[in-house]
Amino acid sequence: MARRALQEAGFDDVIEATNGEEALASLREGHFDLVISDLNMDPVDGLALLTAIRADSALMAMPFILMTGKLEDEDAKLAEDQGVNETMLKPFDPETVREKIERVLGPAA
Repeated sequence: MARRALQEAGFDDVIEATNGEEALASLREGHFDLVISDLNMDPVDGLALLTAIRADSALMAMPFILMTGKLEDEDAKLAEDQGVNETMLKPFDPETVREKIERVLGPAA
C-alpha cells in the first residue's frame, strides 16, 4: 500500500524492508534520504527502529515518517520524544504522502 502510494505520488526510488531490523541493516549499508516506517512490525517495530536510528551517529539526522492505522497517545508521545518528523495515519492517498514528504524534505524540484 505504501509503495503504491509513493509511486502514485511520483516517488519511484523506494527500497522495502519487511521489519525494522532489516531496515536498519539497509540504512547502515546504503544512502537514503528518508525513512517511512510502519509502527507495527515484528521483531523490530517502527518505534524501536526510530530509537535505533536516533541513537546511531551516522543516521541520527535521518528524516523519519511513522505510519500506522491507529496512533495511541502513548505511542505518539514516544515517537515525539524520539524525534519523529511526521506521522501518517492509514489509509492514506498519494496526495497525503506527498504532503508529508514535502513537510519533511521540502518541495520536490
